[in-house]
Order: sequence, then structure tokens, then C-alpha cells
Amino acid sequence: MKLNSIFKISIIVILISFFSCEKKNERKVNVDSLSSRLVVLQDSIDKSWKEMIKADEDKINDIKIWISKIDKIKKQTPKSLDTLNELATKLSQVKYSQADISVKAVDKNDSISTEIMNRIIKIKESIPDLKKHIEEDAMFEKIKKTDNDVVTDRIKYQGFVLEYNSIVKQFGKDLKEKNEKLKDLKYKRGFQADSTEGI
Repeated sequence: MKLNSIFKISIIVILISFFSCEKKNERKVNVDSLSSRLVVLQDSIDKSWKEMIKADEDKINDIKIWISKIDKIKKQTPKSLDTLNELATKLSQVKYSQADISVKAVDKNDSISTEIMNRIIKIKESIPDLKKHIEEDAMFEKIKKTDNDVVTDRIKYQGFVLEYNSIVKQFGKDLKEKNEKLKDLKYKRGFQADSTEGI
């Protein structure tokens, strides 16, 4: 009877140790795959940021080119073009980086950008024969497209940041302990106030 109980206890201990080792190995695999996923996400974050900044710079340059082309048509009062040019310059000065994204800076950028687009549309509508000026009309369409590209790239960036931060929040401690390269692991800043929760 005692031998039977000792045998049962031994089997239970062996099974517990086996499953305990299995869980540790499974956890290690998760840490390794999560580390790899963070590297991919970091690359995606950087790429979408660069694409967004490039689209924003292209939009500002295209606006300035469009203003100079419209000015040559001479159907628009110089004051409205001057105001538009000032806004484009102001937009190029309202910059932020990945490290210092703030809701205030993003809102200011968006406000100026929206005002610019509304003024461009108003100017375009005040020149009924603008469609005859193919180059200027095409430039207007390009400005609209790059404005949409900025929004699309921002959405992609935010999605990658949220996924990255979710992994850091759930597994950050394990990742820092198990992977020396991740000892300085931190949340990424995003466009929404809650994307860096817990920093």
C-alpha cells in the first residue's frame, strides 16, 4: 500500500516537473517571438513615420507651387494668396518628432492644415475656368491626395504604436529580464493620449 502511494506521488511529481519545464520553454519561445515582433513593429513604426513626414512635406511644397501657379493666372486677389502662403509657412514650422508628439502640437498642425485645404478649395471655386489650366488643377488633386496620405500614414503609425505598447505592457518585464537588448524597453508615443498609458 505504501509502495503504491509512493509510486503515485512520484508520478505526480514527475508530471508536475514536466509540465513546469514545458511552461518555461513555452514562455521562452513567447519571449523570443515577442522580441522578434517588437523589432518588426519598430521597423513599421519608423517606416510609417517617415512616410507621413514625407507626405506632409510634399503637401507643403505642392501648396507653395500651386500658389505660385495660381498667382500667375491673376484671377485671385494677392491678399488671399499671401494668407495661404503664410499658413503654408506656419504649417511647416509646426513640427513634432516621435519623441515629443503632443496632442496640442498635432491639433495645431491639423487646424492649420484644415484651414489651408478650406482656403485652397475656396480659391479653386473662385476660378471657374481652373480646369482649363490642367497643370494647376492636377496640382490641386495632388495636394488633396498627399493630405489623405498624411492621414493614412498617421493611422498606420498609431496602429503599430498601439500594438507595440500592448506587448510592452503585457510582457515588458519578462522581455527586459530575458533579452539584454530590450533592457531599455519603453512605450512609444502615439497620436492619441492613451497610446502611452503607463509611461
